[in-house]
Amino acid sequence: MKVPYLIVVLLVVYGRVVLAGQIKEPKGELPLESAIGEALAKNPELRVLEADMAAAHGEVVTAKTWQNPELTVAPGIRRTSEGGAAETEFHGAFSLSQLFLFPGKRALLVSIAERNMELRKLALEGLRFQLATAVRKAFYEQLAAQKIAALAIGRPGYFTSRGRRHQPIGQNTTRRWVPL
Repeated sequence: MKVPYLIVVLLVVYGRVVLAGQIKEPKGELPLESAIGEALAKNPELRVLEADMAAAHGEVVTAKTWQNPELTVAPGIRRTSEGGAAETEFHGAFSLSQLFLFPGKRALLVSIAERNMELRKLALEGLRFQLATAVRKAFYEQLAAQKIAALAIGRPGYFTSRGRRHQPIGQNTTRRWVPL
């Protein structure tokens, strides 16, 4: 799963975007449920699993159906010559065959296909949950960052030194900053 991709999409849609030196305000707030819905609708991995789920359904249908009977026709002409007279006769071979699986094998194949479909359904639900969780996490991290930025705007020097003073070099070289 591409979590950085989701975070970037969420930041672009919800946050401020700097383009050509201009700050563009978002058109409106993006609610959490809308963000989750958009991520679920546009995720390519989710579409792949949905297609895989449809393929699993096809495998179940294939396992439940009987194979078609096969009719084989081999037409031919037989020429025989006896005593100077040549005869041509129609000669053909016809065969009809139907494959019957050993008792229990067909039920086993159907059961395997149905279990495979259930596993793919579980994987699809798991990916949806994982994707929704990643969007929620990115959404709340963005919300917290906005709240922190809004509170810090009124405090001068918050972004530069965070209220700390630089310690002179030589006293303690392992620590560069000392809390006040």
